[in-house]
Amino acid sequence: MSNHLTTEIMKRMIIMAALLLAAITTTNAQARIEKRSVGAGEIDYITKELTCEELTQINCFLPVELRLVDGEEGHIEISYPMDEHRYIRYGINDGTKLSIGRDGFQKAPKKTILSADTPIYLTVSSSKLSYILSTSDTEVFVESDRFADELMLTNSGDSLSIIAKSITAKESIKIHTTGTMTCEVEEWNTDNLQLFNNGYLYIDGTTTAKHIKHTSLGIDSTRLTVDCESLKVFARGEGIISYKGTAGNITINSLGKTTIRTSELIQK
Repeated sequence: MSNHLTTEIMKRMIIMAALLLAAITTTNAQARIEKRSVGAGEIDYITKELTCEELTQINCFLPVELRLVDGEEGHIEISYPMDEHRYIRYGINDGTKLSIGRDGFQKAPKKTILSADTPIYLTVSSSKLSYILSTSDTEVFVESDRFADELMLTNSGDSLSIIAKSITAKESIKIHTTGTMTCEVEEWNTDNLQLFNNGYLYIDGTTTAKHIKHTSLGIDSTRLTVDCESLKVFARGEGIISYKGTAGNITINSLGKTTIRTSELIQK
């Protein structure tokens, strides 16, 4: 599949997610008011709880701090600044997709307090999650390594940060970024690992993947320890890509300014 076609498919997926946001029905769950410390002061946050036992997808169109935790299957807790409540729309579509974004029926505020420092707080417990999309500033803290067999992490906005001890998706993990994406993950446990970077990508750790495909058209800072059957790297951007460990079939193709380091990679 060509890189142009891959990018077009991702654009269509993002448009579809945005349409889902427009179609959702917001929940009428009972709310509670809580104060959260922000900088030197405090801000009133509205907190609501809802349930989606078949949750597979999370779409973040606003700054979000997402925590994936153990707990009752499908339990969701969302907290957002009270001053922003008129402009935020969230809810479940098709019984499987949670979307958080602006209310298209309300004129966006001239000045918003939402930012990476004052985000929407989202806590989710789901073992069926297969797709996370970010088009804004999103931080994901993985405290419970429970995912579907196939997982896709996509960033097309400002930044997406993933922090985890391990991420496990039996069949495949796909990472796609056209913005800034940092992955501080110690272990990537899967059969197939695919990385596509057309922005900035930082990824570190070890992986059990049998097959690794890495396409980099942007700025890359990858340091992975592998034990795989096949490794394919295509780079046409900048930065440093480093693989060490052991690999069977190795294919390296660099057309840009990227430095690809394999001196510590032993071919089986």
